[in-house]
Amino acid sequence: MPNPIRFASFNASLNRNEEGQLIQDLSTQQNEQAQTVAEIIQRVNPDVLLVNEFDFDSEGEAAELFQEKYLGMGKCC
Repeated sequence: MPNPIRFASFNASLNRNEEGQLIQDLSTQQNEQAQTVAEIIQRVNPDVLLVNEFDFDSEGEAAELFQEKYLGMGKCC
């Protein structure tokens, strides 16, 4: 099968008890948990990714921060 599409689902456990805490945690590149999650995702390198256990915020700020400061850094592989 040429060029198969790779799907992945990951339970990131990037959920917090307080509203806005995840945004605060991801605002720097120092969060070890987010670093580990990003490294695993980078190693697996799926074409389509579903991230579970990730706090929702209506502006999507946490997801943007995770992409910019962790997934987009290219530390892995």
